[in-house]
Amino acid sequence: MCVTVPMRVVSVADHNACCEAPGVRRDIGLDLLESAPVVGDYVLVHAGYALRIVSEADARETWALFDQITSALDRADASSIETPLDRARPCVREVTVLGLGNILLSDDGVGVHVARSLAMNPGSPSRLRALDGGTLGFRLMEALIQLDSVLIVDAAMLGERPGAMRLLDERELHENISRSGRMSAHEAGLADMLTLARIEGWAPRNLALLGVQPQRLEWGLQLSEQVAQSVPAVCRAAVETVLTWQAAA
Repeated sequence: MCVTVPMRVVSVADHNACCEAPGVRRDIGLDLLESAPVVGDYVLVHAGYALRIVSEADARETWALFDQITSALDRADASSIETPLDRARPCVREVTVLGLGNILLSDDGVGVHVARSLAMNPGSPSRLRALDGGTLGFRLMEALIQLDSVLIVDAAMLGERPGAMRLLDERELHENISRSGRMSAHEAGLADMLTLARIEGWAPRNLALLGVQPQRLEWGLQLSEQVAQSVPAVCRAAVETVLTWQAAA
């Protein structure tokens, strides 16, 4: 879920820092910063990485804005809000491939590249819907809770060669999130998004993560050579998963 959030640095170790914001504490990567922060600094965090150091005043102003948004939602009349359970659920044979990532950070955007390739491929299964989650921002949550079967494609720290992929079913995905292993580059935001979706009543029939090992997560519009070469294979793996789910329906 591509949202930037200011966080306060609690501790620093090598290329990582423990950071906190109201109600949450995460381990954050520091590789994208020009200079390392110190304890007490505030950093702007996106996709599990600190992008730049910001002032305490800016951080607290943003937190206050988030509080205002939350309060406004809490005051909303629930009876006037349509929930996923109020809608007719789509046929399970329609499966959404949700590509996550930031295409401005090279291999971080591999999920988006896969989703776009599937969307443009006339040979993709007729009931496969490819969704570019990298451009939805806050609307990603609204889109997610309307889906019945979801295959998430994202950059993931698998500890393997660049371009390697691994399929995590729903149980493995939640186990990894609960261990705070941060396998997915966007796992912090993904964990929060899945939790909020379930609070809204979302109960997907099928959910899995197809992770792809990145080579670099630096500023750049192009995928690394090895990851770019893996995109067709990742697309095939996504299609095979979709067909398996549809056949089991």
